[in-house]
Amino acid sequence: MSTCPAKIRPFNPRDPLEVQCERGAHAATMTHEGVIRDYAYKGSETKLSWDGGDRRNFFGKFQPCGFQKLCTLPLKHRGNHAS
Repeated sequence: MSTCPAKIRPFNPRDPLEVQCERGAHAATMTHEGVIRDYAYKGSETKLSWDGGDRRNFFGKFQPCGFQKLCTLPLKHRGNHAS
């Protein structure tokens, strides 16, 4: 089973915590799902799902948008810039 390459930085995009989609291969526009492990406390699992159209969604290595050095979203995001 191949993996989905989608990732998200669910909190502050400057926070290096990235969640990898753990679903098998599926369309990039569908809902992605992943788990944040040991974040709330040791042994915890926080399940996360996000839409493929979420502006924080990215593929591969995270590259910040950097619009006027203020935007915290990934490069080539949709919609307005965020700081």
